[in-house]
Amino acid sequence: MSELLLGVLLGVIAGALGSYAVSRWRRPAPQAAVTCQRPHLPAVAEAVVARAKELVAQQEAEGGNGELKRHRAYARLLKEFPETPSRQLALAIESAHEDLP
Repeated sequence: MSELLLGVLLGVIAGALGSYAVSRWRRPAPQAAVTCQRPHLPAVAEAVVARAKELVAQQEAEGGNGELKRHRAYARLLKEFPETPSRQLALAIESAHEDLP
């Protein structure tokens, strides 16, 4: 009798632990995509953005991999706008790339 009771008790414990483990591994339900309007990012001068658009379009026409194109555009912007913070230059390239057709 005690062996049967012990078996049932162990079965209940194992089942509870198993369902707990499965519930912890379950993925959360997918959330709707949220579009970021980037209010937290610094403003970039219009001249920098305009030049970044020209450079990105030029690099797209020349070809190469993505990192090479970004590096070429970034290097040109650094030379043309040395006083502009590098983060703003990178953001100008990113926004210019998003505006490509």
